[in-house]
Amino acid sequence: MGRKIVAVIVQPVYDAEGKLLYQPGDQLAEDHRILKSIPGGTYRHEVVETDDDLLQAEPSGLPHLFDAQTLEGIRRSLRLVDAVTVSTPYLAEQIRVYNPNVYVLPNFVKAGLLNLNRPRRDKLTIGWAAGSSHLIDIVTVADQLRRVLEANPQVDMHFMGYDWSPELHRADLQSAVKRQCRWSNWQADVGEYYKQVDFDIAIAPLADVPFNRSKSDIRAKEMAAMGIPIVAADLLPYHDFLTTTSCRTGRPATCTGRRRSSRSGWTS
Repeated sequence: MGRKIVAVIVQPVYDAEGKLLYQPGDQLAEDHRILKSIPGGTYRHEVVETDDDLLQAEPSGLPHLFDAQTLEGIRRSLRLVDAVTVSTPYLAEQIRVYNPNVYVLPNFVKAGLLNLNRPRRDKLTIGWAAGSSHLIDIVTVADQLRRVLEANPQVDMHFMGYDWSPELHRADLQSAVKRQCRWSNWQADVGEYYKQVDFDIAIAPLADVPFNRSKSDIRAKEMAAMGIPIVAADLLPYHDFLTTTSCRTGRPATCTGRRRSSRSGWTS
């Protein structure tokens, strides 16, 4: 019997006007019924790949996942597929409730990142690469970041992906903090994204919520490979990868460098 493996979409898909184009689970059950009913036919092995626990998403970041039909569609897809691949052991535990065939494929970075000639700025630059779903995370460090920038006018803040600077300057368009912040959009090509990373210090804040516990340490791996120390929340995704230190922020955090741990904190 011939075998094929196909990926399965487990999030709803909308068009530019917000019209629902695909609901998880709608077509999958019918596909299974038809394919398995063909004697001696070619059966597709359907696999879901997920890096996030979509059933415990935060409403501030992923509001489209918060309706009963969507959540049930995700559960149905997980139950129907032949296997699920995830990036962390913790996420695997959450998914096995719906499907016993879960495989952990850890995130990694290419070795070439170790030798990337990244840009450097005249001013010391703190950086964070994060999308629009991280509101719950930025609020955990916004006050500390603002104080750091106010006390250190020679320091810049670079947001990549989504512009979180309004959380720091609080709509004061004349504030020095606003002038210290800059933003660059995501790049479709990950190699082009890496070439724009000009951080001297990276941050990786995370709120202590169930959704974040399933995340991987990919951001810390990226920064470490580029020789950039990172100040990260001391939560499950980063705990094993990094060396714990207070970093003088008033709450536990973790720092690392490229080849050894860095304990040089920042003051607020």
